Amino acid sequence: MQALQQGSLSLRAEARRLVADLRDWRLLVSLGLFAALLLIVAQAPLRATIEVGLEEGFGADLPLIANFHASESSEFTHSNFRWTTGQSLIRLPGEGQRPVELSIQLLPISPELAQQSPKTIELWANGRLLSQVAVRPSAGERLTVLLPPDRSGDQIVEIRSATFVPNGDRRAIGLPVDEVGFERVGGLALPAWRPTLAWLAAALALWLGLR
Repeated sequence: MQALQQGSLSLRAEARRLVADLRDWRLLVSLGLFAALLLIVAQAPLRATIEVGLEEGFGADLPLIANFHASESSEFTHSNFRWTTGQSLIRLPGEGQRPVELSIQLLPISPELAQQSPKTIELWANGRLLSQVAVRPSAGERLTVLLPPDRSGDQIVEIRSATFVPNGDRRAIGLPVDEVGFERVGGLALPAWRPTLAWLAAALALWLGLR
């Protein structure tokens, strides 16, 4: 019984110390400054490129794209690319709180493949249809679309199109994507709330650990 009482007293004392640490003005100031820094970083201009087909190393595409076919090398440009599937994904984490201009570079393909390939594609963002675009598969072109802000803080773009199976191939392919570019546009924006909360929670845990 005495051991339980001592344990209860220890827990209460620890709780009081924890409350005192959380009320420390230095913690509140530090978290406020950190939050302000995250807000400033969210306003910084950003222009980035995803080299589609780069599977390994710095700038690898796989963390940011999904539902594409394996990387190949173009016989026309000798650059790496990937064929889309019926519903390929591009993920831009933390870019949803402000408009983003997205560009998709398609590669030219042979006339034989161009006859079978889709002539239109749909671009969706976070479950909403943004546009239906006519394409010229034999020419290769750059498609541009403006992604509206999303409360989640993340942008998930879908490339939807018909697919076809070329002669001598078992895959159902759509269009060859060489590069994806994105750029922040618009005015002031809040940082994405999920990573912001995660960073603030990590800072709080560090403070408590040091205390």
